[in-house]
Amino acid sequence: MQSVPPPPSTLSLPRPPIRVSLPRPLSRLSLPAPPDKTLACASPTKVSLPVPPEACSKPTMLSMPMSPPLATPVAKFRLKPSAEPL
Repeated sequence: MQSVPPPPSTLSLPRPPIRVSLPRPLSRLSLPAPPDKTLACASPTKVSLPVPPEACSKPTMLSMPMSPPLATPVAKFRLKPSAEPL
C-alpha cells in the first residue's frame, strides 16, 4: 500500500511535458514560416518570369491551329499595360 503514494512523482513528470508541448507549437510555427517565405519569393519569381512565358506559349500552341491571330493580340495587350505603366 505504501508503494501507491509515489504517484506524486508521476504527476510531477506530466508538468515538464506541458512545457515541452509549448515549444512544439513554436517549432511547428517556425517550420511553416520558412516555407511561406520561400513560396512567397518563389511565387513572384515564377509569376514574373516562367509563368507568363509558359502560360502564353501553351495557349498560343493550342490556339495556333484554331486562331493564331487572336492569340497574338491578346499577348500584345497583356504586354502593353505591363510594359507601359499608366
